[in-house]
Amino acid sequence: MKVNFFKFFIIFLSIILSIILYLSIFGIETKKFNQEIKDKVSKSNKNLNIDLNKVKLTLDPLKLMVNAKTIGATIYYSNRPLQLEYIQTKVSINSIFKEKLVSSNFEIASRSILLKDFIKFTRSITFKPELLILETMIKDGY
Repeated sequence: MKVNFFKFFIIFLSIILSIILYLSIFGIETKKFNQEIKDKVSKSNKNLNIDLNKVKLTLDPLKLMVNAKTIGATIYYSNRPLQLEYIQTKVSINSIFKEKLVSSNFEIASRSILLKDFIKFTRSITFKPELLILETMIKDGY
């Protein structure tokens, strides 16, 4: 009886460790959270919209965090697009179980864009006269 229990425990433990190892190294790609992310972005600002590709989730078991990263996203503000290289964040495993996503270390990297286009995008978000003057002074650049 003890031998059967021990074998069962070893097999169960090795399956759990294999799953944790797979999720830590390879992770999974999903589109499951895309609509929830879009809703949160739209809720924060009505003029802001985002197009996301698949989100890759990898596990960090030592910090009890899930790393989420998407490549090739596009942000739209008042229908003005801004191409992004990637969006990356870390989500606490505890917040996933509580069904309230709390992210930290939010990182956004944009593709190479014209400086004038970036200033136009920034002007559409914040209405500062300095940005209008800066836009008229800049001729080109990335």
